[in-house]
Amino acid sequence: MRETITVEIAEDASVTVSVAGAPGSTCRELTKQLERALGETVKDTPTREIAQRVSLRERRELRR
Repeated sequence: MRETITVEIAEDASVTVSVAGAPGSTCRELTKQLERALGETVKDTPTREIAQRVSLRERRELRR
């Protein structure tokens, strides 16, 4: 499945970042630099995908 990162910016300048299609902790790996660039993370709410397992091959491909 293809990963999708959605960034929403509200009128009050608050930012919501959500990830779909990224099982396990890969969502955090995908958004780490983006979150760092945006500043302080106020709330982190995992989805059901966090419980899914990620193969070693998928992790290696993500780090490229």
